[in-house]
Amino acid sequence: MRRFILLGLLAAFSLMAVSSSIDRVVVFPDRATVVRKASITITAGGEHEFEIDGIPSSAEPSTVRLSGSGTGGLVFGAVQMTKNYEPPDSGRLAEIEERLKVIEDELTALVQRRQALEIQRTYLSNIGDISAGSATFEIRSGSVNAQGYKQTFDFLETELSGLADRQVALAKLERELKEERARLQRERQNLGYGQDKGYIASFTIKSSSAGKADVELSYNVRNAGWTPSYDARADSETGKVELTYYGQVKQRTGEDWKRVQVTLSTSRPALGAKAPELDPWYLNVYEPITYSRSAKTAGAAPPSPMSYAKEEVMMADMAFQPEPEEIAYSSAEAVTSGGGSVNFEIPGRVDIPADNSLKKLSVGIFEFDMKESYVAVPKISEFAYLRAKFTNDSDFPLLAGTVSIFQGQNYVGESRTNFVAPGEEMELSMGVVEAIKVERIILKDFAAKGGLFGSKRKRAYGYQTEIANNLGRSINIEVFEQIPVSRDSRISIEDMEFVPELKDEPSRGIFSWKLEVPSKHKQNAILRFMVVYPKDIEVTGL
Repeated sequence: MRRFILLGLLAAFSLMAVSSSIDRVVVFPDRATVVRKASITITAGGEHEFEIDGIPSSAEPSTVRLSGSGTGGLVFGAVQMTKNYEPPDSGRLAEIEERLKVIEDELTALVQRRQALEIQRTYLSNIGDISAGSATFEIRSGSVNAQGYKQTFDFLETELSGLADRQVALAKLERELKEERARLQRERQNLGYGQDKGYIASFTIKSSSAGKADVELSYNVRNAGWTPSYDARADSETGKVELTYYGQVKQRTGEDWKRVQVTLSTSRPALGAKAPELDPWYLNVYEPITYSRSAKTAGAAPPSPMSYAKEEVMMADMAFQPEPEEIAYSSAEAVTSGGGSVNFEIPGRVDIPADNSLKKLSVGIFEFDMKESYVAVPKISEFAYLRAKFTNDSDFPLLAGTVSIFQGQNYVGESRTNFVAPGEEMELSMGVVEAIKVERIILKDFAAKGGLFGSKRKRAYGYQTEIANNLGRSINIEVFEQIPVSRDSRISIEDMEFVPELKDEPSRGIFSWKLEVPSKHKQNAILRFMVVYPKDIEVTGL
């Protein structure tokens, strides 16, 4: 009877290692949720304990969850996460200890050798002092043995140079020995715990009879995330802008994601569930600190309040300083979750290695109706730039990210977009348009009118910008210019002339003309102004 009970207990609490594989991953901007799947065969009713190993050290134990289904009236228990270390290599530990003893002996010997060199250097210095005293005496007596002193000086130079070389060699050897000692001490510390193999997840399943169970083990991992990027192409003929939406995934979690389903999520678990709270904002009267005068501080002014503020800022700064692979092309399915976050489910299965390389996944390709216009800044550039404005009429947001701009198949540059919610308007600069010529000309006849008038100096400036439209259609172009802004009441900007007239006043000296230029036509914009200031001062910035 006792034998029967013992066998029953062994069957009821059997321990089994379960093979698992990663089935899918939800990638957030700053971490990821990994879901492992395993199939378990339960041979008899009772309580059974299972283990799943291979969970990386980057996993967060508090986020582990277990779920499953199967036959036999299954009840799943809680998951216990245990660190998994490979047993230490005792032979290697013994080698390290022996080598550390040798290094300590060699460092002790180096100290003694350095002391011996110092004694020799002192001895040679004394010889030099004695020779110098003898030379002084002989000079006074009028009889100097020059050859003897030359031999002495040559001897001292040779010996002291040799001592210096030996001291340098000893310092180099000491540095190498200390570096080796530090490396071996780190290795010894790591071996003391054994090699970190991540975690083992153990759990129990109660069953009323034999059966099968399909389980899923999920956990969050650090060192993973994704960022959005875009390719933008504008087609002036169709009035469309094509936006290809990518998710760029990187991970160094300690485990490769092989043939996994990937979901890109816009939610941020790192922000937590609780809203931040304000602390009281106190004000007080500044009271200067009185410093006692001492031998060290006598005559020195106490630090100013500003110096304290600068020091606090510096301390706060110190305290808080903490080419893609192949592209998988297919459109993701967007699922909106509570709170406004969006999950992009990438079709198919992909491989994402744990080497922190960039994996570029296609979220989708979208077309938007474009309102095109052009921009020119002739003071800086002789080119006109296409500006595409459109409304995000998709069902999900365009996150902030880099935008690669293409004209046809040609890459022309990179831009950046901010967050654009569904229904919001977006604007992109699409690069240079070669068919629109921009030329800025200095009006020399107007500039020659400046000169001296009494106590004032007047300097006249004039510029003409010419826009030549060689496209096969009329264009709207915004031309940006500027006038100087005075920071001194003695300097004034006068006799300003704008052709065509401005609709809006300049802001900090910057303004623009909005021009319509027919196909194969030219249009000019002219700026004139006068800088007036006393002739006895110099003006910077002109």
